[in-house]
Amino acid sequence: MPVTTIVIGIVVSFAIGLLVLPFAVLAILVASRFAVWPAVIGFVGGAGLVGVLVAALNAGERDSPAYGSWLVVGSALAAASIAVFAVWRRAS
Repeated sequence: MPVTTIVIGIVVSFAIGLLVLPFAVLAILVASRFAVWPAVIGFVGGAGLVGVLVAALNAGERDSPAYGSWLVVGSALAAASIAVFAVWRRAS
């Protein structure tokens, strides 16, 4: 039974990925035509803050799996985006 579930999960994930693939390619092509550099920095910072939020929400749980790694990675992404934005802003 578990092997069948895993196989079905893999097949379904490929099917969903193939349905989303044309939209992802289109989004990449549209985004590459515009200057999105400052927005990418904000996206990375937002992803870092999501990691910090996950760590904060799971901080009090006994059975939570290693929320410290979420905090470290999230903080690193947020700090890196702030540093890159400061350097970019100073250069321009």
